[in-house]
Amino acid sequence: MTIFEFSAWLNILVLVLVTCFQIALISGSPWGEYAFGGKHKGVLPRNLRIGSVITSFLYLGIAGHYLAQLGIFPKLLSPELNQIANWAIVGINSLALIMNTITPSKKERMIWAPVALVLLATSVAIALN
Repeated sequence: MTIFEFSAWLNILVLVLVTCFQIALISGSPWGEYAFGGKHKGVLPRNLRIGSVITSFLYLGIAGHYLAQLGIFPKLLSPELNQIANWAIVGINSLALIMNTITPSKKERMIWAPVALVLLATSVAIALN
């Protein structure tokens, strides 16, 4: 297995797990203090659950993009657009790492900053391929 393949599979696995967490939030799980700055203990308000829906679609889209690069799904982008998308994902993951590092919620920071770091590191490895 190449570094690219390992990074893509690890990134996909993490994205699926994070999406499961987001689906739990959407469904009303009382884990609000672990998301969106940790300001809402218990069930998230409706607007933040909608944010979790958007986040879930984004993460599943990224996972699909990487599955296409692995040859599991058909490739929809030209090589040039694929590279642009890969670096855009690095940008998203960079922002996610920053936000999860500076969040005022210690619980959120302790869980999601390491996850964001893994997503960033693997997306950089994929983009450099």
